[in-house]
Amino acid sequence: MRRQPTSLNDAYATIKVLVGQQPRQTVRMTVNQTSRPGSGQTITNQMQQVLDRFVVTEPDPTADPS
Repeated sequence: MRRQPTSLNDAYATIKVLVGQQPRQTVRMTVNQTSRPGSGQTITNQMQQVLDRFVVTEPDPTADPS
């Protein structure tokens, strides 16, 4: 099975919109149909790097720090 880069683009765009509309500290993502064990975690890590670089988030001042 080959990678679906459009799916990753869609996930990125969705997360970016969600963060812009509803500030949040956690967004959960499920990666399915990977070709080998560990691929899902690798993809998740890569997505996190992109989000850290391009999606600016600010801590919610009303959030409970505990």
